[in-house]
Amino acid sequence: MYFVEREIFEKKDFDNNLTTSQSQVSVLKKFGISLSITVFGCIFLCIRFIYLMEYMNFINNIRDLEHNI
Repeated sequence: MYFVEREIFEKKDFDNNLTTSQSQVSVLKKFGISLSITVFGCIFLCIRFIYLMEYMNFINNIRDLEHNI
């Protein structure tokens, strides 16, 4: 009877370790996904900001040309 209880206990312990590692993997996946979304969002905002600055520079150049004519 002792050996049967010990095997059951070891199996439960193994299952707990398995679920713990799976939960850690899922947390890491969620963290990785949120981190990649944040990085891509920052890159996108930087590109939009650069585009906006170039556009404003282009508009100012056109205004300067109109004043020179």
